[in-house]
Amino acid sequence: MDQRLSSDSISHFSEKSKRCIERLSEFLASTEAQQESHALLLSDAWGADVPPGGKMEEGDADMIATAFREAHEEVALPPACPLIVTPVIALVTDNEVIGQLEAAKGEVDHIFSHPLEAMVDPELAQELEELVPRGEQWPHEPCHHDFKDYTVASLGNTSYRWHFFRSSATAVTGLTADILILTAQIAYNTEPKYERYAPNQLRTFEEMEGAFKKYLTSTIHVPSSPLLISQPLQTIGIHESAYKVNRGSEAQLSPATMPVKIRRATESDEAALSRICLLTADAGVSAEPLHDFGELPGLVYAVPYVKLPTTWGFVLEDDVTSQVVGYILGSTDTRAYERYAAEHWWPPLAEKYPPETMVKPGDQNYSKLLRNMHIAPDANVAYSPAHLHIDILEAYQQQGWGRKLIAAAVEFLRGEGINGVWLGLDPRNEGARKFYTRLGFGLVEGAPDNNQMGLKFADFKV
Repeated sequence: MDQRLSSDSISHFSEKSKRCIERLSEFLASTEAQQESHALLLSDAWGADVPPGGKMEEGDADMIATAFREAHEEVALPPACPLIVTPVIALVTDNEVIGQLEAAKGEVDHIFSHPLEAMVDPELAQELEELVPRGEQWPHEPCHHDFKDYTVASLGNTSYRWHFFRSSATAVTGLTADILILTAQIAYNTEPKYERYAPNQLRTFEEMEGAFKKYLTSTIHVPSSPLLISQPLQTIGIHESAYKVNRGSEAQLSPATMPVKIRRATESDEAALSRICLLTADAGVSAEPLHDFGELPGLVYAVPYVKLPTTWGFVLEDDVTSQVVGYILGSTDTRAYERYAAEHWWPPLAEKYPPETMVKPGDQNYSKLLRNMHIAPDANVAYSPAHLHIDILEAYQQQGWGRKLIAAAVEFLRGEGINGVWLGLDPRNEGARKFYTRLGFGLVEGAPDNNQMGLKFADFKV
C-alpha cells in the first residue's frame, strides 16, 4: 500500500475502504458527506455517466499525472487536493473543495454524486428525485435498478449483465456501474441485493482473457508474443468493446475499444447503412418501433449516398467481425444531388411506397416525404455546397469515432477544394448538438431555424 495512505486525512476510513482503493484502476473521487460515501461522477455531452479522467497525453509524466490533469481540466479539482494511491484513486475529504468543483464547458455537461451503498442496495436511493425519461439516457426510470443481459461473441458467446441505476442526474450504467458495485461490495462488506452476474457470465480475469484470446486467434493472426494486458487485482467486468488490437509489426492487446477502422463507403455497404440508419433514426435511438417498413429512413438519409453522383462516404468497420458499425455520408454538391435525386431516386420510391399501404405514422411521414422531398435552405448552400449525415451504433459511441469520422470527411472535402460542410440536426438531440459544438460547428447564418449547423474547416477542433 502506498505509504501516503496512512495520512491523518484518511485515518477514519476503514481497512476495507483502503483495500478498495488499492483494487480500483479508475480515477474516482470519494466524499464523506453526512457520514455516507458518495462516488463523484460526470455526465458528458452525450448523457453518459463517467468518472473524471481521460487518456494519457504528451507531457504527462505518468498515469497519475494524467489523472490529476484530467480531473483539473474537467471539474477544476485542485491538483494538490487529492490523496493519490496505487492504482490511481483520489480521496476528497474536504467538502469545501467538493462544493467548488466546476464542470468545464466542452469537457463535461454536469457533475453529480451517487450514494455508494446504493450500488449494492438500490432502494437506498429512493429519496433521489425522479428523472424525466429521455431517450436512451434512462430507459428504466420507474425503478431504482434494472439490467439487461447481452451475449458477447468475443467471450465465447457467454453473457454480460449491463446494469442501470437511477441517479439524480443520468443513469449510472455499464462499466462505471461495475466499478462502483465492486467498490461498494468491498467498502460495505456485503453482496448486492440483486443478481450481479448473468447465469453464464465469466467472472475471473483468467476466464475472460482465455476466451478472448481464443476468439482473436480464430479470427485474426495473433503472434506468440505475450498479451499486453495488465491483470487487475479483482475483475470488475468486461464487455465486447473492452479491448483493441494495435496493428503494427505484431498484434498487441490492450484495454480499450474493439479494433475498428475507417474506410471508404461502397455500394456493397447498402444493407449495413440502412440498418444503422434505422437504429439511430429517432433522435439518435432506434426507430424500429415506429416503422413497418424499416428500410425507409435509410432510403432517404443513407443509401443514396453510395449510389448517386456527387456523393461520398466513409464507414466505421469492426476489424474483428468486419461489420459496418457507423458511417459519415454526404454530397460535394448539394444542389446537383437534389436535382439528380428528384429525377432518378425519389419517383421510383414514391411509387413503391404509396401512402395507402402505410399504417404507422412514421411510415406515413416518409411516404409523404418521398412525394415532396425537402431541399436545402439557400443559406446552407451559400455556407457550403457540401452536406453530411453521420450515425454510429450505440456500442461504438463515446469512443472518439465520431470525431475521427468527421476528420476523415474534412480531409476528403479539403482535397475537393471545399472549405466547409453543414448538416441538419434533429432538434430533440441535444447531445448531438453539444458534440458538434465541441468540434467547432456553429449555426448557419441566415438559416430558417437553429437546427442547421455548419463547420468551417479552419475552425475544426481535432
